[in-house]
Amino acid sequence: MENDDDIGAKQVPVQNDAIFLDHIAHWVSDPEGAREALLRLGFLATCESAQTQAPERRSQASEDDGASAGISAGASNRCVMLRKGYIEVLWPTADTPIGLEIRAGIARHIGVHLAAFGVADAKAHHRRLVDAGFPQRPVVSLTRKARLLSGDERILRFTVARPERGSLPEGRVQFLTHHTASIAWEGGRLAHPNGANGLTDLFFCVADIEEAIERYRLYLNRPFLRIEGGARFALDRGFLWILDEAGTLDRIGLEPPCLPWMAGYALAFDDPSQIAKYALQSGLRLHTASDGLATIILPSVLGGAIVLHRGSYRSGL
Repeated sequence: MENDDDIGAKQVPVQNDAIFLDHIAHWVSDPEGAREALLRLGFLATCESAQTQAPERRSQASEDDGASAGISAGASNRCVMLRKGYIEVLWPTADTPIGLEIRAGIARHIGVHLAAFGVADAKAHHRRLVDAGFPQRPVVSLTRKARLLSGDERILRFTVARPERGSLPEGRVQFLTHHTASIAWEGGRLAHPNGANGLTDLFFCVADIEEAIERYRLYLNRPFLRIEGGARFALDRGFLWILDEAGTLDRIGLEPPCLPWMAGYALAFDDPSQIAKYALQSGLRLHTASDGLATIILPSVLGGAIVLHRGSYRSGL
């Protein structure tokens, strides 16, 4: 296992074309209830943090000494930081474009609405997709404050490239580059009582498998493996699964509230039975897929499901 001092640096791919499954986000209407639900499952979450959007043309000095001067994004979050990737809980705080987008997502269902793929240069992937005719929004710089274990606050900075609304209708899918990963992955928050280690897989449920495969083949620039009920894209760290309703029901154990749908994600654990105990103590339902892997059906305040497995980050379940 890596030293905590090394973990932050390893969250950003070194190769320009490498892609990591960086994080997912639950969009919620009850942030305090979501925090309590995570705590009952044995996760440690960061303090609440308001997101800001920084102007693109800023000097490096201004970014380092006060990104808090950026414009409010209209959303706040808490994060569960893992040794590989993280889980975010995001909620709207104002009727900005981002805040309204989150409110609209919550109106469809509470649960996972965001998938972020970590890359070395989000702007390069933005250019690649524009050149390929894949509609893209302008690249944005986002910031938020992080409170260190010492009590000091630091600024986290990200560059984010998002497709135009509707081009990836599963939710907010984006490429992201961390500029302050060593701060975000502060070691003291990585040892969760339930033994969670890393975000490994993401599951999308769609009505038209072939159409979705073609979109993500272009978006990720990756080959895929056909599986029963869908397809699986192997990233440089993690996997994206595109499943039909039957495949999702088997894997996740939930009926879709809408289509397409970000159904859930998988985490690696030292011992998956530990979080299963937390789930049962919280009165949550466990589902067993046809391959024997257990899934926790998360409470309605979080939405979605977590597939549990033990092992490496490239296990592919």
